[in-house]
Amino acid sequence: TIAVCVDMSELFTLLGKEKHAETVLRQCVSNSKKRHFKFLYLTMLGVLCRRTNQLDVAAVLLQKARELQVKEVSGDIVAVNHGGYDDYALSQLAALTLQMKDYAKAEVLFRQLMELRINTLSEQHPYTLSAKCSVASCLKSQLHYEEAFAIYSSALETLNETLGSHHPSTVITTHSTAVAAYLVRKYSLCRTLESSCIDSLVEYFGDTSRQVQEAKKLLAMLEGKS
Repeated sequence: TIAVCVDMSELFTLLGKEKHAETVLRQCVSNSKKRHFKFLYLTMLGVLCRRTNQLDVAAVLLQKARELQVKEVSGDIVAVNHGGYDDYALSQLAALTLQMKDYAKAEVLFRQLMELRINTLSEQHPYTLSAKCSVASCLKSQLHYEEAFAIYSSALETLNETLGSHHPSTVITTHSTAVAAYLVRKYSLCRTLESSCIDSLVEYFGDTSRQVQEAKKLLAMLEGKS
């Protein structure tokens, strides 16, 4: 049954026997006749392969799972509801695509994820805003700095209103917005944003963390700029 397969694969994973877990899930994919179950197993297998650094394999599996999320009805493509796994499969595929540095494709996937979360959660939900910031990150990596800055700024405004300025999600988005502000030469705003969040970055991530080192470097680069 689905519960047994899931439990076995999770147990093998917890025991550090990822190859055994992969074998179980591959058998489940092969034997599954129902669309919903095949979608679930493909998603789990894709996530496992990503975790074991089989990125190309994971990309194929998660894309196959994604293709099972839609079907053609009378010539129209409509979504198939798989519950919470819709979000999970798409978010994993988007994150993997970003990890593989295919920024244009990752942008498309994160935009789809953002729309999915707007429809299932709300436009102001932290998960929706997380997807929104990922869109901005993809744009920044494609050198679309102005659009990235606008999206980061919009997300930051909502996060400040809903979670407050000291929440970890707000803090990291403040830092990301500061970086984007620097890239569009809004140096005064960049300095204000980075100065406002650096203490919280130290608190949450530690003084030697990548985020804090980036913030310190950015503030140093701002010296003499107005």
